[in-house]
Amino acid sequence: MAAVKQGGADPAKNLQLETLIQQAKENDVTKAVIENAIARGSGASGHDGPLESYLYEAMGPGGVALVVQALTSNRTRAIAQVKAAITKHNGAMSPVLYMFDRKGRVRVEAEVDRILDDAIDVGAEDVVAVSENAKKDVSISDVFTEPQDTARVAEELKKRGYSIVEFNIEFIAQPDNTVGVNEETMETIDNLASALEDLNDVHVVYTNAKLLEQ
Repeated sequence: MAAVKQGGADPAKNLQLETLIQQAKENDVTKAVIENAIARGSGASGHDGPLESYLYEAMGPGGVALVVQALTSNRTRAIAQVKAAITKHNGAMSPVLYMFDRKGRVRVEAEVDRILDDAIDVGAEDVVAVSENAKKDVSISDVFTEPQDTARVAEELKKRGYSIVEFNIEFIAQPDNTVGVNEETMETIDNLASALEDLNDVHVVYTNAKLLEQ
């Protein structure tokens, strides 16, 4: 679990972990599953060892770039499985990280107009409305920050009364480096990303694909 590696196993001292545990409980994830995930993330006794983060870069079908973040205690296993999945889906390992910016993202239950001034005041760079979210009756906004400011901005917004949905450090495709694709290619990329994320060692996959307007 990335949150444990980044901030420790105590949710009282780790807002990201606290938020994830709350989300898990809301989705009826059992206490045993939550505790096992925390133990694995911290490398507790009975598990392979502490998780380490690795990035793998690849070029997929249609010239789409992929950045794969793995959290693993076995780097050899992780890279072998990632390479196999990418090759199976007609991709290849290739340097693409230069096409992405590393940014912090704090997702908050609030309209942009309501949170914008507070977000800028605590050091955020930008606020963007989230058009698609599971809570249809709640407005969601993404607050973007420099990576090193992510946890602090989340903490400050929580102190000001905002409900934090989640926050992470992510790789976001640069506007000039997005690749427009049709629905067929997007489905192929989605299948590749799903195959990668199904691997136990893969935490998340980022791409620069953008669906072309029909």
